Amino acid sequence: MTNHSLMNIWGIRIKLKKLFSNEVVRGSFLSLFLKCLATVLGFILNVLITRTLSPSEAGYFFMAQSLVLILAVISRLGLDQIITKKVASWALANQWLEINRLYAFSVILVFFSSSMISFFVYVNSEFIANHFFNKPFLSPVLVAMIASVIPISLYMVHGQFFQGLKDMAKFQLSQGLGISAASLFLIGLVFMLTYKVDAILYAQLFTSSAFLILIIMFRFWLKSEFSEFKFGGDLKRVALEALPLWGAASLLVTQQWASVLLIGVYGTEQDAAYFSVAHRTSMLAALFLISVNSIAAPKMAAYFFQKDFLKLKHLTIWSTRLMVVVSLPVVSILFFFPERVLRLFGDGYVVASKALMILAAGQFINAMSGAVGLLLTMTNNQNIFFWCNLATVCILLLLSILLIPDYGTVGSALAYVGALCFQMSIMTYFVYRKLDIIPFYIFQKLPPKFN
Repeated sequence: MTNHSLMNIWGIRIKLKKLFSNEVVRGSFLSLFLKCLATVLGFILNVLITRTLSPSEAGYFFMAQSLVLILAVISRLGLDQIITKKVASWALANQWLEINRLYAFSVILVFFSSSMISFFVYVNSEFIANHFFNKPFLSPVLVAMIASVIPISLYMVHGQFFQGLKDMAKFQLSQGLGISAASLFLIGLVFMLTYKVDAILYAQLFTSSAFLILIIMFRFWLKSEFSEFKFGGDLKRVALEALPLWGAASLLVTQQWASVLLIGVYGTEQDAAYFSVAHRTSMLAALFLISVNSIAAPKMAAYFFQKDFLKLKHLTIWSTRLMVVVSLPVVSILFFFPERVLRLFGDGYVVASKALMILAAGQFINAMSGAVGLLLTMTNNQNIFFWCNLATVCILLLLSILLIPDYGTVGSALAYVGALCFQMSIMTYFVYRKLDIIPFYIFQKLPPKFN
């Protein structure tokens, strides 16, 4: 090896060392790695569920789980982003008393809200299963899983505190990594004892896993050197700040998971299983979009605060280009080989091939549209973001009612992608109106790179 080659290798090592010495870069790569790990574990968990349950049983499980995930977001009352924002600023100022007061306030408030919602659904589970879904066998699965709303809401609140403290490992533990790993662990223990499993048992294991993750997150917090359980301070303002975010967060999670519930209402439990698998599989392409957005978000906010709209436009176009490039391989596999992918879940799930193709195309449209929602929220256009999401959910409901009864899983996929296209179009319009940026113009010539 020549001296020139050695110098090049040494130069690359120095550049990499300098790159990873940056706290933001380290945090971004760690977050991406853990997010990928969570996605892989979640995919394995879904394959395990569909391979060991009939489509009907899997449909009941996925419907109950979708309802739980929606209710867990509603139970957090919009505190997620507020917690991260407040904790990050107070930590810099060493205001640990304020952080502990916010912790006590958030944990108690979310505990009561999630408990009330869980109790209401528990008491009315038969009514919900019989009259809303017209599926009596959903009731016992819902009863076995509804208590998980409490630990999921609470451990995700803990995760927001750790995100504010820049502890990305503990944050990602609350974002799906923990529940997937714990569920696989408990299912493995069950398989050592018996192979007789059903949707109710899986629902009980899911709930147990959620409580296990809550205990772990709670212990992490107690072991923090600054942790105390303190009351006091003017936290009414925090609650008022959270209200608008509560509405936006509830709409977002409803848009993401409502399709599984709607096909459960207007279709069969088998349809719910088939669509749920196709929907969750298509979300693999969204992993990279989320990762790119998490890195771009603080820069977008900083450029807007500095009123440097040229850099904001440059960042937006390049982030869209990156999202298209990194999502294209996954989207291509899902679109051109849907049957092979779905056969991993069982031969019966191949019937959802067309739905998966439609959903994969929708994810590519999502990537091509760029981070329009993020741009609106990072540039003080939260109200526009809220109304766009509200209109999108209404479109989703309307299209689902029209399409699912006649077209089943394909109709549900068309409704989801149709609502997504509407959402991306209207948000792109407002981004152009407010910021004079069109993110999907990825081939336009940009100014030379700046520092």
